[in-house]
Amino acid sequence: MMDIHLVAGTCEIPDAGVFLRRLGEIASVYGITVQAIDANRIAGRAHVISAIEKAVRATARSENISDDLGMEILLYASGNRQIKKALAMGIAAGRNNVVLVAV
Repeated sequence: MMDIHLVAGTCEIPDAGVFLRRLGEIASVYGITVQAIDANRIAGRAHVISAIEKAVRATARSENISDDLGMEILLYASGNRQIKKALAMGIAAGRNNVVLVAV
């Protein structure tokens, strides 16, 4: 059984690239995956958990589209198999309602 942690809130992100790089650094230190998702595009906790479980299962079966588990989570959360479209589920500079996923 994998550990899944979700944290939701509102934050001001001056630079999305810097924010995402910092999340990547934190993930690397702890050997986990951290993904930020736009909470306004999520139907609820079950939606996020389902996307995580499907992404992990696809990766374990080598059926994943992306080599990055965080991106695979976005793909499943978006219900789309195109990375460009899935990126719309991510965060942007400015005020964000965000769900942080740690797996």
